[in-house]
Amino acid sequence: MTSCLIIDDDRLFRQVASDILTSQGYDVIQAASGQAGLEMFRSHPTDLVLLDLILPDGTGTDLIPEFGQQGSSSRVIITTSYFSLDSALEVLRKGAGDYLPKPFTEEGLLMSAERVLKRVALEMENQELSLQLKKRVDELSLLHEISQLITSSKTMEDWIDEVVRSTSTYIGAQAGSLLLLDASREELFFYVSTGPKSKATREVRLPKGQGIAWWCLTKQETVKVDNVTEDPRFSDNVDVLTGFVTRNILAAPITVDAECIGVIELVNKIDAPNFTNEDLKRLEELSSHIAAAVQNAMTVRDLMRSRKELETWSQQLEQLVEERTRALKEAHLEREKAYKNLESSHRMLKQAQSVFVEREKMAAVGMLSAGVAHEINNPLGFVRANLATLEQYVRALRRLAAVTIHASNRSRWGKADEIMQLLKEASRVVEEESIREVLDDLDPLFDEMSTGLTRITSIVEQLRSFAEDGTDQDSDIEIDINMEINHLVELIRKSLHGKIDIQCELTAVPFVRVSQKKLRQMLLNLLSSGSLLEENQKYLLRTTMYEDQVVFEVLNHESELTQNDLDRLFDPFYGPGDGIQPGGLGLSAAYGLARSMGGSLRAFKHPEGGICIQLLLPKSIQTLHFQKELPH
Repeated sequence: MTSCLIIDDDRLFRQVASDILTSQGYDVIQAASGQAGLEMFRSHPTDLVLLDLILPDGTGTDLIPEFGQQGSSSRVIITTSYFSLDSALEVLRKGAGDYLPKPFTEEGLLMSAERVLKRVALEMENQELSLQLKKRVDELSLLHEISQLITSSKTMEDWIDEVVRSTSTYIGAQAGSLLLLDASREELFFYVSTGPKSKATREVRLPKGQGIAWWCLTKQETVKVDNVTEDPRFSDNVDVLTGFVTRNILAAPITVDAECIGVIELVNKIDAPNFTNEDLKRLEELSSHIAAAVQNAMTVRDLMRSRKELETWSQQLEQLVEERTRALKEAHLEREKAYKNLESSHRMLKQAQSVFVEREKMAAVGMLSAGVAHEINNPLGFVRANLATLEQYVRALRRLAAVTIHASNRSRWGKADEIMQLLKEASRVVEEESIREVLDDLDPLFDEMSTGLTRITSIVEQLRSFAEDGTDQDSDIEIDINMEINHLVELIRKSLHGKIDIQCELTAVPFVRVSQKKLRQMLLNLLSSGSLLEENQKYLLRTTMYEDQVVFEVLNHESELTQNDLDRLFDPFYGPGDGIQPGGLGLSAAYGLARSMGGSLRAFKHPEGGICIQLLLPKSIQTLHFQKELPH
């Protein structure tokens, strides 16, 4: 509600004016003299003053400055029954808001009051804008000062000290500090401190999590604390060590490249009980400029340090130029020698890699050798036994042949009785040596030996095909992967004598175009690995198609391998459960061979339980296209 003070010695005038203003919603108070009215205004300032020019204790003209000291003189409307141009000009020069001759109409009074109130509102708005402008000018002056300090030749500590000091003065703080983070010790230290006890403050360090500054650094938020004794985040260690008394705090983080490196902290508002939200906003705006100043200072410091180091290095470089020149000549000769050694080492490395891979393959073949030897020993045993029998048969036939040859020679010139005697001797040899039985047993004997040798040849050929030398040209050819798997499974079954139950579901799939030696070696490493094949367990081998790839899977629903085992199954020397195992390179070599053939090898938990080892190889573009959803 708009208020008005009427000062006039005419009671009737006061009442009429009061009635007019009250009817328009004004809150009106009255005074009969100038001093009484002035006292009322001092205790209860009003928005509008209706002041008579002639009063019992003075003139209204003399009271205008008094009202100006209490607020704004432009809110005063001078009323008089003795209108003159000179008096009107005089009161307006004194600062009165309007001049209203008596008698006046109701409309005239209200228009004058409205005119004066608008002028007062404009003056107050101008004053507020002037204050804001002054604050902004002060901020720009401070920023300009900070900018000048950034480019000054002072030391980093000196001009940061001035920045903190200027900021404290601008916001009206008793003391200010810049705390920087010592990440190695997880402490905040006072890099710069101004105000009372500043020297003692610089000796203090704040451990991690202690005080308002650490909270500000951790949260990267500005904070205003009006009463530190009531804030649980406050730590009085600094006050105890320095003898300073902290009442209230403003703090803002110093962030450089999205990393908080410190905190600027202002302590104890000077001209007010507490810092205001406006102070907090100003510090928040200044903190970015202070951060730029700190960053620039650090950059300058690092640049100066680098310049000194560069000068030192330059001097050292000049001293070493001559030595380096001589050394370059020697190094050139050494480089040529090293290059030749490198070429030789490269060749040796390639040979070593080839030998390493071949050894891995032979190691896998070696794991099958015991079983294969047993398979060979069976036919070899009865071949040896038949050879012993054949030796006896040959001796008997030689004896009979000797008698027969002698009889043949005698038949030309010998006597008949001598020939008959030799024939009787031959008949006796036939009976003694059972020649008839020998002749009947020769064909089965040779058949058994031939069958045994054929079986041995087949086993050796299968083993040889998976262990053949890999030093020849290893080109890609069209290969039936099902046939290769069948050959290897047959070899494994013979070597393990039923210890492992292997079942095959090999569907018709396209040929793959890969290196046959690499494929055989990879399959051998995969199916002979002790990490996968365990005794008395069932395994299912199957082939399918997925998009343009041939899929070969080894499934074991009884396996107890964990996900951790599967994640590291193809690491060199890794053995499930026991970790590192010597010689465990089979699966790692298989993984590398699969990638070298343009395929992939992976292991995962099967949805139905157990594990699945899955090999994917690109199909040959010359074969038919089969497609089936890949199981996971």
